Amino acid sequence: MLGVVIEKFAQCSDDMKRAVCIYKCCAEIHIPEALYRLGLCYLHGHGKIRDACRAMTLLTKAVELGYTDAQNVLTTYKPQ
Repeated sequence: MLGVVIEKFAQCSDDMKRAVCIYKCCAEIHIPEALYRLGLCYLHGHGKIRDACRAMTLLTKAVELGYTDAQNVLTTYKPQ
């Protein structure tokens, strides 16, 4: 997924914003990895404003679609 490549080599916040944009487009068509990665971006505030509630919604949807890494995050997440 292109967003993963952009995120991995992000040099500035504009790069992370591009990655988030790609994740968002892919999440709209219910691609589990995109839901997961976008959820992480919201959870940690990467390229977006931090939004734990939105992150949990995206991660839960990824779990529903069988993405097990999202379940690991939901299990270990401790609200701050």
